[in-house]
Amino acid sequence: MAPDHVRRLVVAHEVAHLVHLNHGPRFWSLAEQLCDGPMAEPRAWLKANGETLDKLKANGLPDSMLEHAKERTQQIREAYEFLRERRGLA
Repeated sequence: MAPDHVRRLVVAHEVAHLVHLNHGPRFWSLAEQLCDGPMAEPRAWLKANGETLDKLKANGLPDSMLEHAKERTQQIREAYEFLRERRGLA
């Protein structure tokens, strides 16, 4: 569906929301740190292709993609716990 660098941006974005529930400067700073690379190119890709992804999502996802989503959710939870411990929020 989306290239790896775009998926990394989306995951970084969502994990950053676990710490900052907004899109302020601190949120974007953390998202950029978590993204592990420049954010301009994947953001441009999402802007150009996001509507197509939304249509695919609305039509349902194959079981293999749902399983992948479950695995990524677990990875996000683990990253969140790591961040909480590192920042002394636990």
